Amino acid sequence: MTVHRFLATAPVGPRMDMWAATAACANWLEGRENGDRGETWLVMVPSDHAEDFVTAGAAAGVTVEEIQGDGDEENYVLRAGEPGTGWRP
Repeated sequence: MTVHRFLATAPVGPRMDMWAATAACANWLEGRENGDRGETWLVMVPSDHAEDFVTAGAAAGVTVEEIQGDGDEENYVLRAGEPGTGWRP
């Protein structure tokens, strides 16, 4: 089974709504402050629940970016939300 890596960014209210909707299928690993955007969480999701995770993020108003690649080749692909509202290094 493939595991997808996502970054979920939002203020606490929308993020907790998404967490409640996805807690049974997603592993919310670590959160970091992200300025006026709230917090960004690293989330691991099995492939058979990846699209449901993105849909839940869109419904809750959470920006969801999928991490592709590793190390210096890592990219963040916007899957839900508006450009410029996700992870800010």
